[in-house]
Amino acid sequence: MTTEAADGSVIVTLLFTDIEGSSRLWEATPGSMRLALPEHNRLLKDVIGSCGGDVFKTVGDGFYAVFDHAPSAVNAAHLVQERIQATAWPDDCQIRVRVAVHTAAVDKVGDDYFGPGLNRLARLLATCSGGETLVTSATAELARDDLPKGVGLTSLGPRKLRDIPFALNVFRLEAASATLALPVQMSVRPLRFVGPNPGSGRPFIGRHRELTEISGLLTRDDSRVVTITGSGGIGKTRLACRVAETLCRDDCMAVFIDCGPFETPDEVMGAMMVGHSEDAPTTSDVAGVIAQVDDGHVLFVLDSMDRLGAQSQFVQDIVGRAPGARFLVTSRTALRIDGESEFALAPLSNTIVSGGSSEAMELFKHEAQVVDPEFKLDRGNRSLVREVCEVLQGVPLSIRLAAARLRLMSLEEVHRQILMQSSQWLGPIGVPDRHVELRSVLEGSLSLLSDRERRLVGLLSWFSGGFYAEDAVAVCGPIFRDDVFEHLAVLRDHSLLQAETHFGRIRYWLLDAVREYFTESVQRESELKKRHLDRFLAVADSIKGTLQTGRLGQAHGQLVTELGNLRQAMNHALQTVDLEAVRRMVPEMGGLLIEAGMRGEYEKLSRAMHDVLAKSPDGELEAMLLGMDGAHHARSGNRDQAREAWERRRALALESGDLKAAVNAELDLADLAQGEGREDEFKRLMAIGLRKARHAALTGVEATARAMQSAHFLRKGDKDAALRRAQQAEGVPVAESEKSLMLHVHRPIALAYQACGKPAESERNWKALIRLAHEGQRLEALTAGLIDASDFWSSIGDPLKQTLALRAAQRIAQETQSARKSEIGRRLLDLAESGVDVSSSAQRPWREIVQELTED
Repeated sequence: MTTEAADGSVIVTLLFTDIEGSSRLWEATPGSMRLALPEHNRLLKDVIGSCGGDVFKTVGDGFYAVFDHAPSAVNAAHLVQERIQATAWPDDCQIRVRVAVHTAAVDKVGDDYFGPGLNRLARLLATCSGGETLVTSATAELARDDLPKGVGLTSLGPRKLRDIPFALNVFRLEAASATLALPVQMSVRPLRFVGPNPGSGRPFIGRHRELTEISGLLTRDDSRVVTITGSGGIGKTRLACRVAETLCRDDCMAVFIDCGPFETPDEVMGAMMVGHSEDAPTTSDVAGVIAQVDDGHVLFVLDSMDRLGAQSQFVQDIVGRAPGARFLVTSRTALRIDGESEFALAPLSNTIVSGGSSEAMELFKHEAQVVDPEFKLDRGNRSLVREVCEVLQGVPLSIRLAAARLRLMSLEEVHRQILMQSSQWLGPIGVPDRHVELRSVLEGSLSLLSDRERRLVGLLSWFSGGFYAEDAVAVCGPIFRDDVFEHLAVLRDHSLLQAETHFGRIRYWLLDAVREYFTESVQRESELKKRHLDRFLAVADSIKGTLQTGRLGQAHGQLVTELGNLRQAMNHALQTVDLEAVRRMVPEMGGLLIEAGMRGEYEKLSRAMHDVLAKSPDGELEAMLLGMDGAHHARSGNRDQAREAWERRRALALESGDLKAAVNAELDLADLAQGEGREDEFKRLMAIGLRKARHAALTGVEATARAMQSAHFLRKGDKDAALRRAQQAEGVPVAESEKSLMLHVHRPIALAYQACGKPAESERNWKALIRLAHEGQRLEALTAGLIDASDFWSSIGDPLKQTLALRAAQRIAQETQSARKSEIGRRLLDLAESGVDVSSSAQRPWREIVQELTED
């Protein structure tokens, strides 16, 4: 039933449609369109009317309809697509319709509707492809339990729309039985990249047979893991991208992950989840990936899996338990797992075909035209190009680097230099010829640089996993003492430095062959390593700040992007036993890895730290590490190991006289005991912790302990004891330096007062929690606090404050892409259906609402 508020606004479900490419069809086939359009219009009116909808406006060939119930609108959308596809349209005028559905509060004026919801739906419709139906989360939540048989909703994650200040969480309506291979006419879905796109801006040349064979393998049920093997620079990555682009269509998303910077399966799986959804949960294990993929069809492209080849069991585990997951892997060797199909990639063919050229020569021609647009293959140069390609044995990277020399040399000079290097280079025994030639061409390319530019390439090779220009300036600038920006452009021109737009910024990276070439020389650059460490300490601070403001998906994405550099910096600090730097970085790196659920990576860091501390003891640092070890084990469900770590931390802290660390260890152990149902142990540890906290005047810790006791008694049903502890916690005069701890204290106090029928005291604490979270920019905690406070205001019959709290929480959740967006939307819809006006505060800034709610 449509809900009408006092101001005349109503909550309805809107359905918008239009014909994909209608202007083009009218221009190309006007006669056929005159025949097709009336049938299209009749079909849409019939379907919308039969499902209880009302067409209130037509715009060109588009229909705007309104429904009282979300399931009816979704059913209509499904039937529209089904009927459109089943209709026999003229051969030269195939009609494909885009549909978008959204539930919103709108203003009804006569027979028309107005409001922000219509604008958002129009923007969403503009992102649809023909034959596609997109549904917002507001509609998806209301219709999910009443979907047509055989139809499902697949989450596409948040989608940023033009002129809309926040992203909408979007779902695609589709048949649950969709298969990986799609008809040609289905619209292409973009390939998503975690990290830079290695094939950006370059055409795909040759490899038609390989493309067909690998695509065919991946569409077979008995070949869901295909590994492309071959030497470095042979074109594995570019071919994998092309295969993914070919298979990446409406019902199958493809995610490309550069595994080069990663050393553990946890890191790879974290990147897989970020690539699959920007709002991915912060877990990095097989179960998490399977839950994220669900029954959707996903092709994961794992590039450069060489380092992880021996740890590739996770791929087999995912394939065995997630029917929709397939893997395309690039590596110098096969993974050697069950069900894997290996495709050994040969160099580009140099066999002349029709047109007097070969695949290798065509690649040389294209790369030469990047340097000189007038370059052509003709009778005068064809033999030179062919001979260069033969000497380079068809290795694409070698050919690209050789062609880049035409910027400064003639083709004859390039030919002469390549032949001369080939005859003089002996190379190490046992190294494949192609690797020798690749190094030979690399040296030739480096020889065209000035000494200053070669110096910069060497410095840049210390970055792991790429860098931004400001990183290069901060780390290399003081050593290089020159215009780094200008020289980055030169290195790009010589094809030594790759670049790609990444999160709206240009990110650079060196080819692995270039980095390996400078490995030995860069080891001597102590000043460079120190500046790199300082730079990525700041980056770790920035990522932690993002995490603390509640932007979990964004923080996880930043962590995955910079993990190689963060590890490089941390390793340098550990290797040089720079305990001051380690002390700065361990809480950042360790905390980030624990929050992101990257267990394997954290365990590696912990082991390295314990090895360093065994050689250079530092009680404070070890106690800090043990505290994180305990948190890591507790999150992983290893209670015995968590207890052991926290007990060791307590002993170390007492030995060194660090009472604050000792008390925190006591509280952690008490919380663990409570979770295990050991009530006597919980009370004993809390008493010890409180005594020490009072003795050391740790007021924030004392208040935290009292609040923990209050929550414990409230769970046990002892309201009187809970109230006493809440009053004691509130009565602790917390020092200014420990005020931030109260963020976790006000909630249990507020709940205790609320349970005991003291609304004024409860409201005071809810306001204090919201105020503290706002002042500290802890947006995740602020969202949770507003939702909890809205329940409180509901319980005392204050719908205005309840609505304001939910509206503020909704705006923050949209800004931070919180997983609680759908929950908040449902609460607001429930309020609206109960007759509460929820539209009046819809457009107010959340900071303004928070300020109003926290006023005394």
